[in-house]
Amino acid sequence: MTKFRDKTVLITGGASGIGKLMGRKLLEKGASKLIIWDINPEFLHKTTEEFSELGYKVFPYELDVANTEMVIATGELVKKGSWKSRYSDKQRWGCCGQRV
Repeated sequence: MTKFRDKTVLITGGASGIGKLMGRKLLEKGASKLIIWDINPEFLHKTTEEFSELGYKVFPYELDVANTEMVIATGELVKKGSWKSRYSDKQRWGCCGQRV
């Protein structure tokens, strides 16, 4: 997993279960940022808070990956780096509830 050091990682379904475990493991192994795509806003919030309290940079997006239009629109935001300006260290949860 050393190839993830200083990389930005995106995990779908990353707010719970295996996705959450993989996200945490990649952060522990040196990933610099974790982008989480998940359909469950409650789990997104809890996971973001949990990982942020540990000092990790986490950027949550609420979306349904079965919705192609949502995936494309959110992917474009991430690809353009729009996620960087939507969060600050004090307010990481700022846009999570927004649907694209």
